[in-house]
Amino acid sequence: MMKREPVVLSPEVRLIVRDAMIASLERHDIEVVALAVTSRHFHVLARLVDRQARKYIGIAKKDAARIVSDQGLVPTGGLWAKRSKADPIRNRGHQVNTVWYILDHVDQGAAIWAPERILKAHEAKRARKEQ
Repeated sequence: MMKREPVVLSPEVRLIVRDAMIASLERHDIEVVALAVTSRHFHVLARLVDRQARKYIGIAKKDAARIVSDQGLVPTGGLWAKRSKADPIRNRGHQVNTVWYILDHVDQGAAIWAPERILKAHEAKRARKEQ
């Protein structure tokens, strides 16, 4: 049972959370491949050398929550659920599908991030799909 109402992130807060999570992960030398922050959740694909995804994602969640909470943009008391689900990538096809899945959250109003070359490839894929 939830102790409080779920937090719904505005589009502006999603951008702040996205940037804070990227910065936190990069501080720990984690390469982010794709990230999406929607009104209620996030998805991230990152390369971790020590396979401690929950540890580093937890730190990024904490850092992002602290920033938006300190700015008074969300209620105090937590922004995210306690644990994250971390699924290892099985192969290159799984990796590519995961990147597209994450970036496709832009259709839900997500604040997305990926390296420029990946964003351009995603835009091209979406343009072909619309034709």
